[in-house]
Amino acid sequence: AQNDTICNGSTGTITTQVNLAGGSYAWSPISGSLATFSASPSNTTNYNVVYTLAGCADTATAQIVVNLVPVVQVQSTTICAGQTGILVASANLPNGQFVWTNGSNNDTISLSPNSTTSQNVTYTLNGCTSSSATATLTVNPVPAISMNNQTICAGDPVTMVANATPAGTYYWGANAVQGIASNTFTPTQDSIIEVFNVLNGCSSDTIQATITVLPLPISTFSANVLQGCVPLS
Repeated sequence: AQNDTICNGSTGTITTQVNLAGGSYAWSPISGSLATFSASPSNTTNYNVVYTLAGCADTATAQIVVNLVPVVQVQSTTICAGQTGILVASANLPNGQFVWTNGSNNDTISLSPNSTTSQNVTYTLNGCTSSSATATLTVNPVPAISMNNQTICAGDPVTMVANATPAGTYYWGANAVQGIASNTFTPTQDSIIEVFNVLNGCSSDTIQATITVLPLPISTFSANVLQGCVPLS
């Protein structure tokens, strides 16, 4: 009788070979009377077959080897646009092979997609392949931000307005003070204003705009005492 190897949950088949046909078969521990025997054991199991012809019997033993079906796991992750994301798969049994949607056989893959994407992975060990696991690499947009320079007269206030797309939370100045899209200043001299925007953990570049402060004009006058109406003084 010829052994068979299956994955757990599948059906194995043992086939006998005899040199004289026309006899009868008796299988154990599960009963059967055919030359071919099928079973779905959960563990590796030995089966015996007795072949009888004209009162003469011969016994053979065959085995259905049951290999475990591995389980694969993978975690989703999130990146900002322009970054590289890493997906890591793991299996409950060692020494198998991973197969990803992109064709990689490593346990980790690195991707730099422009938009959110998914990858499937399976794991094969001893001819038994796991169910597919899916991981999503979410790509969050990075805000684009702008702000115009302003010119004021000394002593005047000025409101600086930042524009981020898509917009999250604005942070102003070197100390990154949280605020809204606009911020009012009354500088006494030319000043540089910084701002950046953060959305879903993705930060824009820090940009700068200049406030130029113009001095106020000074008006003076003097009297010419050599001309005028009498009496001069």
